[in-house]
Amino acid sequence: MLVYPKWFNPRDYQLKAVSNWVKNKRMGLLEMATGSGKTTTSFVAINEVFSVENKCVVIILCPFTHLVEQWSESIEQFG
Repeated sequence: MLVYPKWFNPRDYQLKAVSNWVKNKRMGLLEMATGSGKTTTSFVAINEVFSVENKCVVIILCPFTHLVEQWSESIEQFG
């Protein structure tokens, strides 16, 4: 499982997004505004899978190098 940093507390709309994703057989896209926490919402979804399946493969695709760097920094923060 991922380790949530001390500063992270999922917002209600992030939990609702993950809940809807789970109800949709874990399929779908996060359509959220810039700065609303799509990356951190993804980490909540990853933890949801880990908690049920006890295993998970995550593939992160980014169209630009700077987004890869952002994801890399976020992944380090979440262990």
